[in-house]
Amino acid sequence: MRFFSGSIDELVTRIFYGCNPIKDYFNVFKGITTGLDKIYVLNKEQIEKERYNNEERKYFKPWFKNSDIKQYFAKNKTNKFVIYLTKFDNQLKQHPKIWNYLKNHEEQIKSRRDANLRGNFKRGYWWVLATPRLEIPFDKPKIVVPQRSHTNCFGYTENEWFGSGDIYYITTLDKTVSLKYALALLNSKLYYVWLYKKGKRKGEMLELYQNPLSEIPIKKIPPDQQKSFIKLVDQILSITKDDDYLDNPDKQSKVKKLGKEIDQLVYKLYELTPEEIKIVEEFNNG
Repeated sequence: MRFFSGSIDELVTRIFYGCNPIKDYFNVFKGITTGLDKIYVLNKEQIEKERYNNEERKYFKPWFKNSDIKQYFAKNKTNKFVIYLTKFDNQLKQHPKIWNYLKNHEEQIKSRRDANLRGNFKRGYWWVLATPRLEIPFDKPKIVVPQRSHTNCFGYTENEWFGSGDIYYITTLDKTVSLKYALALLNSKLYYVWLYKKGKRKGEMLELYQNPLSEIPIKKIPPDQQKSFIKLVDQILSITKDDDYLDNPDKQSKVKKLGKEIDQLVYKLYELTPEEIKIVEEFNNG
């Protein structure tokens, strides 16, 4: 239970007054739905066992879950891969190993009830993913978000990164607003307060669905003013990209310290008074 003096709801409303929603500057997409993970998602051992050739392996994309995301961090290695198939993969029959694998499970695959599949089934594309999300640039810089989290948990990756439907993607729309600038804001203590008070929750758990994600307010500032945020984010990302980051207390401590510096920049950006900063800090520590 959190206790605070004054109306924090009014405080949050005032602080973000006049800011446009993030959807004005960035795309917000839900991740992939296969409709049948037990068929479409294979582990590395299964793939190696079948000895797929290089052309066949192009259909297997690295597969991640929401547990692979932390603040400023997105896991870069995985043992799972999704057979990424869309209606444009019309040469699939030229790869008999994959085609035969799918044919062996045709009855199960066709039994999927996802409404997005109905049109594809009628056209003969029974093997496609339920929602492959062609609009997402999976191999470009992106913010990735678990749909449920106890805190504001926004990761970042520039790698090829295919995520399930319990993940949301934030990608660039307005190039004058840096993705890394947005990442700094979203992971700050002030934005946790907004998500907790103005977003969706189930108990103490934040529900980071399409809404409220697409409605998160963002203060647009000139690119040169974004640089101080980006510099700190780059320092953080240079640490979180290391394979041992989640097991290294020293590196986590450095990230926490840099995060505090970002918090101060955010307070200054939104012109918070010392009293207001105290309220936000105490709310986060509650």
